[in-house]
Amino acid sequence: INLPPISMAAFLATPSSSSAPPLRPVINVATVPPTGRAAYRGTPSCSQPHRASLALGAALASAAAAQRRRRSARAATVRDPESLRWALELAIRAEDYEEAAELHRLIASADAERPTAALAGLARERVRRAVDAALDGAASGQLRQDAVRLLKDLAMPPASFVEAEDALHRVLRDSEDEQMAALAENALWSAWLPSGDDSVDQTMSQGLKLLGAGEVDKAAQAFTEVIERAPGFAEGWNKRATAFFLAQRFSESIEDCQRVLEIKPRHFGCLSGLGICHLRQGDEQSAVTWLRKALEVNPRNSEMKRIVADLEGKQAQAKLRPRLNQVLFELKDGRDASPPPAELQASSAVARSSWDVFRMQDPEHFTYYFRIRVECLSGRG
Repeated sequence: INLPPISMAAFLATPSSSSAPPLRPVINVATVPPTGRAAYRGTPSCSQPHRASLALGAALASAAAAQRRRRSARAATVRDPESLRWALELAIRAEDYEEAAELHRLIASADAERPTAALAGLARERVRRAVDAALDGAASGQLRQDAVRLLKDLAMPPASFVEAEDALHRVLRDSEDEQMAALAENALWSAWLPSGDDSVDQTMSQGLKLLGAGEVDKAAQAFTEVIERAPGFAEGWNKRATAFFLAQRFSESIEDCQRVLEIKPRHFGCLSGLGICHLRQGDEQSAVTWLRKALEVNPRNSEMKRIVADLEGKQAQAKLRPRLNQVLFELKDGRDASPPPAELQASSAVARSSWDVFRMQDPEHFTYYFRIRVECLSGRG
């Protein structure tokens, strides 16, 4: 803060000796702003130190007002409503209500000049507040549920606000509340289903009814019509991929899933569908890779976790079985177990493993302790 010059005696006045009386601070009235001088003249009975305090207070107030004017001048050159709203929040947190009032005026002016940008800025602000509420463990359950519903509404057509869908993915991934994660998952499915075109949605509904009735070929045809009329509608591709999967047309299903991911890379239903398609084709390695990607987006899918654990267990078993058979044969033959072959010790695309064997101190039985360490490498991000 730039203060007006005050006489050096006010700061350097110290007794010249222990017996000399201290010098009183002296204010240079000519350097005090007009408001300060008025306050000074209006208090004739004040002592010199009190007058100095009044003058210093007036100087500080004047400097703070000048700083606010400079901030307002800088804000006036910014016409982006979102930047102004951030400045407004900072002013409110600093309890600078004069600045906040000026920013309110500037925001209203900017919103009037650019209404589309204003609406987008308001939507972003609503999304930011909603995701904070949804992830706030101290907030009430009702408040957090309402926040997720708001995000769903903003993510659905006609708004289709991308930031709202991003926020739902964040809640799905980061929420420590299972119920909130499930709400976010359902909200994403609800946001993906409508296309925003009534005729396309009607055909989509017909395809879903056919799919539910087991008429997969007719359902696939209905979804093909949806795709032809709305090629950028991800759920049209995803539902046809589902129909192809049920018809055991796995290669075609995989192709449609790839089209879904071009539009919505975090579509966890499609990612898990790709894993199941590869699994049905006998490609367990690719299945684990895609299922792990699905779990990165939706880490609470217990069914996918179970499938991944089973597949990785089978891979580890296939890797270890020959060696375990060899060790058992050597032990039965009365020999010590030989070290594992170099190719089993080395890292592979499937797993890295090591083990050793100890005979327990049991005089009545031949009891061995197998210590095995397996690190699965497949599907790592």
